[in-house]
Amino acid sequence: MGATRRRLILVALVVFGPSAATATATAAKAESSYVGNAGCAGCHEQATTDWTDSHHDLAMQEATPETVLGDFNNATFDYFGVTTTFSQKGDAFFVETDNAAGELEIYPVEYVFGVEPLQQYLLPLGNGRLQALSVAWDTRAQSEGGQRWYHLYPDEHIAAGDPLHWTGGFFNWNTSCA
Repeated sequence: MGATRRRLILVALVVFGPSAATATATAAKAESSYVGNAGCAGCHEQATTDWTDSHHDLAMQEATPETVLGDFNNATFDYFGVTTTFSQKGDAFFVETDNAAGELEIYPVEYVFGVEPLQQYLLPLGNGRLQALSVAWDTRAQSEGGQRWYHLYPDEHIAAGDPLHWTGGFFNWNTSCA
């Protein structure tokens, strides 16, 4: 919002009181409504064509059978004594792993993050907070060493309570990625 506009809003609030604030908030909300990809495609056809199915287009998607690339067939991954299990029930995906207290807990996978050469999984920790799991799926072909689970810090023991643990601030999607 520009400085001139802010001043005008302030003057409106002083002169007209709370009713101006409500009208201004309503107008601001209407101006900032998300229109989605289709809302821009008509005027930006080439950009839309270039972007569609690119890594940026596919960077973050809801977790579905079509978007989840990792092995969620009760696959396990061991990391310094913690066994993480990846499972699927219908169209929903789940990860059982250590929580912030170091105890095993089951989390639903809400979003996938990335497509190549790795895919991470965003797990909810309450109040809209999403965390990127530090065990990732290597999406490369098996002949290239891929199609496997691996930890982003394979040689370091990152335990619960460490800032680099997946539940810590460094793996918070809301502040680090969004």
